Amino acid sequence: MNRKTKLCTFTLSLWAVICFAITAEVIEAASSTVPNGVRMLTAKVDPLTEVSIQVGPHQRSVLERERYFVVYHPPGHYSDERAAELKSINVLPARGTGPYYPTFGLPEHHDEGADEKSVNQSWVKRYLRAKERYGKTPHALAGGMLGPEINASQHKSSAKKSGTEATMQVKYSKAIRSDAYDKAAQKLLSWVRTLRAAGASMPTWYTAINEPDASWKGTENPNVDHARYTRHLAKVFAAAEPEIKIAGPCSSWPYPQPNWARWRDDGTEKAFIDIAGDVVGTYDFHFYSKGYWADDRKPKLRQPHPSLVLGQYNGNQNVWDYGRMEAYLDLIAAYHQHRWKTPPKEVIISEFGRQAVMPQLGPWENEFKEWLYMTTVNRIWMGLIDRAEVSLAVPFILAESDHNYGPKRGQTMYTRPNAPEDLSLKRTRFFDFYGFYDQLHGTRVATSVQGAKPNEDCLRTLSFRAGRMLYIWLHNPSAIAGEPVGVALDISGATRNDFKKARIRRMFWDGPIPKRHSDSDVEGTLRIDRQFEPFDLSSPLVLQGEETVILEVPLSDLAGHERVQSVRQTFFAENVMVDLEDKSTAHTDVVLPALDSVQKVSIHFGLARDQGFDNDLRLVINGHPAGILDLSSSKGIAAFHRRMTVDVAPSILKAGSNRVEIVSEIPLQGGTPKWVSTAIDLTHSK
Repeated sequence: MNRKTKLCTFTLSLWAVICFAITAEVIEAASSTVPNGVRMLTAKVDPLTEVSIQVGPHQRSVLERERYFVVYHPPGHYSDERAAELKSINVLPARGTGPYYPTFGLPEHHDEGADEKSVNQSWVKRYLRAKERYGKTPHALAGGMLGPEINASQHKSSAKKSGTEATMQVKYSKAIRSDAYDKAAQKLLSWVRTLRAAGASMPTWYTAINEPDASWKGTENPNVDHARYTRHLAKVFAAAEPEIKIAGPCSSWPYPQPNWARWRDDGTEKAFIDIAGDVVGTYDFHFYSKGYWADDRKPKLRQPHPSLVLGQYNGNQNVWDYGRMEAYLDLIAAYHQHRWKTPPKEVIISEFGRQAVMPQLGPWENEFKEWLYMTTVNRIWMGLIDRAEVSLAVPFILAESDHNYGPKRGQTMYTRPNAPEDLSLKRTRFFDFYGFYDQLHGTRVATSVQGAKPNEDCLRTLSFRAGRMLYIWLHNPSAIAGEPVGVALDISGATRNDFKKARIRRMFWDGPIPKRHSDSDVEGTLRIDRQFEPFDLSSPLVLQGEETVILEVPLSDLAGHERVQSVRQTFFAENVMVDLEDKSTAHTDVVLPALDSVQKVSIHFGLARDQGFDNDLRLVINGHPAGILDLSSSKGIAAFHRRMTVDVAPSILKAGSNRVEIVSEIPLQGGTPKWVSTAIDLTHSK
């Protein structure tokens, strides 16, 4: 197989690669029905082993839908009818921006009132509706405009300097004047006290400024100034309103890029952690993968295929959902620990999705564009649900397009195709997209992995059990119209009758890829099952490229089976951003607790090098040879930065400090190779 068609490689423990040990009985059933040439895998799920994932003080064991299956806009924003419709598919609104007080350059679509009192009252009404509908549900808000006495005057954009993608830049400035930090904090405090006095609900997280790398303009050092303002705001709220967590930096485009400029001392992310990391309650980021197939603006970057996994081998540096996101979150956790000598901090991803599905604000000519967005959201969801420190993950998908800003946009459940003359709403397939997941819930259970090549991203899964019902979430990450994969299920405790009573939902693009992204008449169709259909699991399941499946399996007999509590704890080395030199040894140290009950150890190396690595690296742990990092499939990936994982024997580790070494035995030949982070997962039973 050509390197450019190989699946990008990384391991995410738990949702992970799924290539399991296959029993002779399963192989016999599978081989009789799987089409020739389709690779056959076996997924082994243990519904009696309940899994808790932990990072420092953060722990997750139950799929809390209100943290993931949410839409953009703050609670209380929609009509009662729309709110009820969202509730019918188990979806809540969870993020917005504001308040917006009258300010020079204020965009028309953010006009919330003529003065401070009217703006505050509009939010009181909204949050009273939110309290009535949802009670206390977690949601985030990011700062808007505070008034001409507070916001800096308009200056030439500094967004280009900070590396922000062009479509995310704005024409106005949200910067706070250096002499107005306290005035800004007190105005926001007054807003919160108005909400509290009215008995309204309030945001769980408040981010000082939405996307400051695109909208903080007109000050001497935007990244440093923004961090200093956030630090002041966090200290004021910690003293006066500690229930609201101040968050940041809320970067719109936090890709490190090959030169790692954003991680220099005045870079967006590093400056924020250095200056405000000890006082903010939460870190906040936006993760947007970017295509270039459905974008004609930059012919040199135009991709011949819509798949992000293939685009990485063809110069696309801007992809989160094939391993970079997990490595980046490792960097955030490790650097915070290094800088402040405290455990990793809570993280929210207050927006994520897919950029360069053009037009940016719609309209989208076909359902294939909706599908491109959906498949990226699905992958990012699966990755973030497997992070214990992530408390909120909001896809940038609206329930309704705004009537006065982007009314024709595509990434929304309801759009306004005939705006501005006719503002009536039309349902899109995003309503079905959310409905596809509406039954997914329960306690996380173990999904084991065997048989794959190291770090091969061949199939992703998460499994949850609710009472006697098991839900298995599967995704084939290979390219659209790429390699299908066959999956046989091996479920502990399930009977043949359970297998026969299983049901399935499928979501995939059925048909050829459109010849042009702007075609309104395309051959294929977007299949999204809203109802479960019968599916006998004794037969193998074949997933097409980028297909997602949810299986519902009734478990008829769990009596007499002992339930096991399994814990996966993650620990980070404090050293970050270590340069890898030619023919040399680099090292870091990781402090671990007692290992008496540890059953499995996985070490995740965050490695980076533009165009990937040409050679493998040798590992040594506490003086013991620990295997080889096979990096062959990274070659050719633009701005490569991923987790690469090795499982090691618990016996070579110890309580206390552990020395981990990477040995390069041949020249690395440029590309700025870095050992960015190190995370160690310890899995044990309670």
